[in-house]
Amino acid sequence: MKKRLTKALSVFLGTSFILMGLINPLTAMGQMSVMGTDTQPFDRLGGYDKYETAALIARQGWTINSEAVVLSAGMNRNLVDALAAGPLAAQLNAPILLTDGSTTLNSLTKAEIERLEPHTVYVTSGSAVIKPEVLKVIEAMPSVEKVVPLGGWDQYETSVNIAKEMAELGADLSKVVIASGWSTPADALSVGAIAGAQGMPILATTKGKLPESVVNFLSSIQGITDTYIIGGTAVVGETIELELPGTVHRYAGLTKYDTNVEVLKGFSQTLNYEHIYYANGETFVDALAGVPFAAQTQSPIILTGQELPQVTRELTKQSILPYSEVIAFGGTAAIPEKVLTDIFDILVELFMEGYDHVTLTHFSSMYPTPLEGESVDFKLIDGKNASDLAAIAVTLVDSNGEVLATNMGTDLLLQSDNTQFSTIFYRDKTSKLLDNVWEYGDWTGDTNQLVASVMITLAYKDGQVYFAFFNKV
Repeated sequence: MKKRLTKALSVFLGTSFILMGLINPLTAMGQMSVMGTDTQPFDRLGGYDKYETAALIARQGWTINSEAVVLSAGMNRNLVDALAAGPLAAQLNAPILLTDGSTTLNSLTKAEIERLEPHTVYVTSGSAVIKPEVLKVIEAMPSVEKVVPLGGWDQYETSVNIAKEMAELGADLSKVVIASGWSTPADALSVGAIAGAQGMPILATTKGKLPESVVNFLSSIQGITDTYIIGGTAVVGETIELELPGTVHRYAGLTKYDTNVEVLKGFSQTLNYEHIYYANGETFVDALAGVPFAAQTQSPIILTGQELPQVTRELTKQSILPYSEVIAFGGTAAIPEKVLTDIFDILVELFMEGYDHVTLTHFSSMYPTPLEGESVDFKLIDGKNASDLAAIAVTLVDSNGEVLATNMGTDLLLQSDNTQFSTIFYRDKTSKLLDNVWEYGDWTGDTNQLVASVMITLAYKDGQVYFAFFNKV
């Protein structure tokens, strides 16, 4: 199935096409295709309030129905109860919906549960927070066969109950996450989508000592190889490290935004930047609802404030790619338009920088006919050479923006010297004419379409990625 172009690059190029092949500069490459031009470069999943935002996220991620739904408290004072809900929801491939502390189920949440028709609803707070009257409403829904209460005596026991449920559902629990259960839930939410994608439970702790419920649970699990502490010693004390099984890793920074960046860098090899989600680092709740949605594609959730923090700006510049679909969780009160504008400016800056690093030296059709194949030659002009490169992607597109062919990897391109590269694309999909010089690019598009443009992507070993777009003349 063909992917669609990002709005951002469509806006930037002023056309309806984009081209690209690099899925993550540190990992793999893929392919792109078309999306119509829009004046807004990025998407937003945000409603009138947090409850509508959670419902919108559920509607986007679960378009038909869901076997299960996770129901969490949406009140700020009770968010800590739900800090462990994300990995469970991801394991279930279920959305997280929110309700308030009243005796009535939030109307937007009720409507979304009815649309999803789940058989099971998991509740991540006790009856003092999510009232019994609310559970009765859910139990009376035609599709619901079971309501599973996971709330404990406190937030620490709740996190254990959720982890136990994950184990019963088949998670191997060889890796676990430890996060503060007494301070801001931002640290736990920074790792939520990652933990969800990898089946890691998030266990809550006090600052100076692991709660007894957590100690007992960890003692009951065999084969834990790695434990990840999220947050500095000001929130999870150093002495706790001595109580933890397996190899202990800690990701921490001076602020919640620094910690968020350290977490994303620490797990960079497992993240897919094809989608990037931004959430408010002060209110948290939108990030909570977004965890299982982001986990579906192993995508990062990046925290921001009313302005883009400098450390977040730097991470964005290192990670964003022309094809990255950027989505904001929450309305403009949570993620102001200025933040999205700043992110778009970073993309534009990166795109323009590409022309300082590579230039096209030859781009023509092969003969006897233009439908035989294509030849692309290009040269590094930034003082670096082939030994500095981690990967190269050369992507051909037609005038409609359809990706026709890609060639990837420095070892698959002919080097006439350390800065000059060549690659050819043979249209006959059945032919792999290896002659110890050429590896023919993988032609995945319509073999009858004429090539209009080429995108050259350079990924350097120092983590820098540059893109340059050239029309065929």
